[in-house]
Amino acid sequence: MKRAQKFLLVCLTFLLVVTMVLPQGVLAAPKGKGGPWKAPKLKFKDIEKSWARDYIAQMAAAGILRGVSEDRFAPDDSVESAQVLTMLVRALGYEDRALAYDDDDLKQDYLRAVPDWAKGYVQVAVEKGIVTRQELRSWQRGQNATRLDVARYLAALLGGEADWDYNNADLKYLRFKDLAGIPANLRVYILIVSNAGIMTGDDMGNWMPRGLLNRGQMAKILALIIGRLAPAPGQSTRQVITGDIVRVRYRDNADEAYANVTVETSQGTSTYTVYEDCDIYVDGKAADLEDLKEGQRVRLLVSRSSSGETRVVYVRAESVKQEKVEAKGTISGLTLGLNASVTVRTDANREHTFQVDEDTEITLAGRSVFLSDLKRGQAVTVKGYREGNELVALEIAAEPDEQEIKGRVTAVVTNGRPTISVEDKKGTKLTFRVTSRTSIRLNDKRAVLEDLKPGDEVEVVASGNEALSIEATRPEPEEKEVSGKIAALVFGREPSLTVRTSAGRTATYKVTEDTRIILDGKRATLDVLRIGWEVELIVLENEALEVEATSPEPEEYELEGKLVQLKFGENNSLIVENEDGRQHELRIANIVRVRLDGKASTLWQLEIGMEVELHIKSGLVIAIEAQD
Repeated sequence: MKRAQKFLLVCLTFLLVVTMVLPQGVLAAPKGKGGPWKAPKLKFKDIEKSWARDYIAQMAAAGILRGVSEDRFAPDDSVESAQVLTMLVRALGYEDRALAYDDDDLKQDYLRAVPDWAKGYVQVAVEKGIVTRQELRSWQRGQNATRLDVARYLAALLGGEADWDYNNADLKYLRFKDLAGIPANLRVYILIVSNAGIMTGDDMGNWMPRGLLNRGQMAKILALIIGRLAPAPGQSTRQVITGDIVRVRYRDNADEAYANVTVETSQGTSTYTVYEDCDIYVDGKAADLEDLKEGQRVRLLVSRSSSGETRVVYVRAESVKQEKVEAKGTISGLTLGLNASVTVRTDANREHTFQVDEDTEITLAGRSVFLSDLKRGQAVTVKGYREGNELVALEIAAEPDEQEIKGRVTAVVTNGRPTISVEDKKGTKLTFRVTSRTSIRLNDKRAVLEDLKPGDEVEVVASGNEALSIEATRPEPEEKEVSGKIAALVFGREPSLTVRTSAGRTATYKVTEDTRIILDGKRATLDVLRIGWEVELIVLENEALEVEATSPEPEEYELEGKLVQLKFGENNSLIVENEDGRQHELRIANIVRVRLDGKASTLWQLEIGMEVELHIKSGLVIAIEAQD
């Protein structure tokens, strides 16, 4: 009996040790068949009772926010200005770019107060106009961000103060009680973010401009703006999808379980694959795949990597039980900021006022926007539900008062306050502001403002003075032939060749690994060419596709004389003086045969003053016979 008890004790001890040693992935319940799907969700232990839990979960799932440790988020900790800019750069999808800088790229004096880990992110923020170099020069290391600081960053991120149709008269609508001493040029930032519903102040009428933001509040701000940011070409992006679930199809294979969820939005119906490791919340509680049902109101956060891989990383679903209401007509009233609302006048001349909250999906011409982007008189369709005596908006789909301009680009401004200037077919010159919401395409491909050039044919769809979309076309470059003499050669990291034509004009062309170089009818490399030689080029814009050169010297010949100079380096060379006193500078081939007094030798054994006989082929010394 005692032996059996002892054996059982040993087994239990062994199992305890194994449980402690084995990684959690090994001990996780098997996925797929044989039980309910349980997604291995990331958990911060200190957010369960936080008002910001849902926002933190969204932004953590999207990779924009990270914890201070593996299981702790610290939602009440204040945030540094450098941390805020890092979060905004991640939200824009430029983290890969921020991490690509090396130390030499980040030695600017205006970055000296920025922590080393954040310098790449802050540099991207400078390039994107979110923060200025002058602001950074006034930073103190480790400084915390005030609400006014963040409002300024957000205004720049969403277009900049010059991109908003506000003036001093509009500032009278700022009825916050604690703005005494805040100059008008700073109050405009408060007006922008409060009207947009991002930072609206408290119920007591205070905005708290000098108050500090904490990590939970930043999570909410990021969740509110993430769907309104334009995708960055070639970078990782996030997209918010809001609508009603109309179909759910569960799937289960050997690797993992997933569900195909079909969502109906104001733009149409699409199906998304949701895997079991996705963060899912239903009616405010952590849930699993099988809890997603038809009829639920859903918010999906879709992450797309720079390599093109797409994955749903967060799902929040709500069971909608209220009476659904829809109104179609024109906007007759807007209330911005706290207690935001939109009033719709229908064709029957009846008005319906809908409350607008942070969950309301607002689109303008299919693009996610803020309520402050809408205007009275716009055609609109509002879908919502009745809650007691009030109507609450779920979706607001507005159509802009658009104008289409066709013409050509005359100017492009990319720094500070981005704009594009266009001359239409009648010769009228117009300038439009370009914001993060502007869709830009060049030759039917997604582009950025920097890709456009004066002279491009363009079609701009604008609302007021804001460009909603820009469709540009540019003739594809054609190959052309250039002939003349080599005027300059550049070797190294960015090789190039400069040609002087018979008309006396010079042009420089890049030489790449793909450039085909022919010398005297045979394949060659750039380093064998010489200034003054005749060349014929096939070029595409500023790149040489093919270089065909003719050497004025015989293909192979001998040269005798005295060794005057010997240079070693990336390209070895020598100078020989013949019996007539003429000096000849020649390049030495990478593989050269050297003989000294009839015996095999090396270049390093040659000395100045030796008599040499050179064998030259295609302009390169390929053999040296030397006499000591």
